[in-house]
Amino acid sequence: MEHKKRCKNCCVLKDGFEFIRKDKIWGSCNRCSETYKKKYQENRDVMKAKCNERNNSLTDEQKIKKQEYQQLYYEDRKKEIAEKNKEKNGMPYECECGCVITFNNKNRHMKTEKHKSLMKFIDAMEEQLKKVEYLNLDEVD
Repeated sequence: MEHKKRCKNCCVLKDGFEFIRKDKIWGSCNRCSETYKKKYQENRDVMKAKCNERNNSLTDEQKIKKQEYQQLYYEDRKKEIAEKNKEKNGMPYECECGCVITFNNKNRHMKTEKHKSLMKFIDAMEEQLKKVEYLNLDEVD
C-alpha cells in the first residue's frame, strides 16, 4: 500500500513524493506551495507595507518589551545558535570550479586566482565540447 499524506492547505490525499522539496518533507503539497509562492510574489509590496505599518504602530513601551524579549530569547538559545552556525560554516562546500572548501570561506575562494583560472579553463572546455557536439551533429545528418 502506498503512503498517502493529506495536504494542510487543500486537504487532498496525495502521494508522499508530492511533499518533498529541497530534500525536506513539508506539510503542503507542491501545487499549493507554488500557488502561495506566486500569490506572495504578486502581493509582496503590499504585504511588506502592512508589516512595516504594524511595526511602526508599536508604542515605545511595546518596542522595549519586544527588544527585551528578543534579547532573552537569544540569551536562552545562544549555545544552540552558535552550534548551528558553526555546523553550517564548517560544512564542506563544492565550488563550481571543483574545489572543496568550507562554507564560510566561499567568498574568499571566489576571489582567488586559482578559482578564476579554473573557471576560465572550464568555460574553454565547455566551448570546445559544444563545437565537437556541433560537428558531430553535422556528420550524422
